Amino acid sequence: MFPLDVDALVVQDGPVTTAGAAMAQMDLMLAVIARHGGPGLAQDCARLLLLDHRRSQARYMAPGFMAATDDGIARAGA
Repeated sequence: MFPLDVDALVVQDGPVTTAGAAMAQMDLMLAVIARHGGPGLAQDCARLLLLDHRRSQARYMAPGFMAATDDGIARAGA
């Protein structure tokens, strides 16, 4: 079972890295680049691709709505 961290865009558990957000593919790509090529390379890629540096999507979440529509999310937040 993967750890739930609502404040993280990218979560790593051993060899598995996951991302979840509107821009998840870009967040995941930068995390993989940082892990294997270093943070400087990831920052250069983000700058070239005009990507903002974000650490969390938590401020954009609607936890009440999500908990009301998904029992698993409601249990995780309890």
